[in-house]
Amino acid sequence: MSGLHRLEKHNDSPSIDGAVGYWIYNVKEDSFDLSEGIKQVLGLEHCTKCAFSTFKSLIIGTDVPQFVHNFDDWLNGDTSKIIQFKVVDISDNIRVVQMKGRLREDLDEDQIVLYGAYIDISYWSN
Repeated sequence: MSGLHRLEKHNDSPSIDGAVGYWIYNVKEDSFDLSEGIKQVLGLEHCTKCAFSTFKSLIIGTDVPQFVHNFDDWLNGDTSKIIQFKVVDISDNIRVVQMKGRLREDLDEDQIVLYGAYIDISYWSN
């Protein structure tokens, strides 16, 4: 019956703690904010914004250049891409994450913030 046990494991729903949330990047302040569940899973300080470099330091090294390139595209107005990368959580587990971003500008078209959704797809990508 061990085969049945393995099948039942696939019916378990993934933990949603920190799996879905929002992020906001303030361009002028270079501050990155994440929803509280995501901060907790990643081991970031509760109720505080962090520098972009702090968030970037959680990304697996080989994914950093592509993440930065795509993030720069978002800053330049091309928000058509979904960025997928791997991060290390507070328990030293690797999580596969997708982020989608949008650029919000004021009336003078000065950049104010990038914002979007953060989704941990680790359960579905393994």
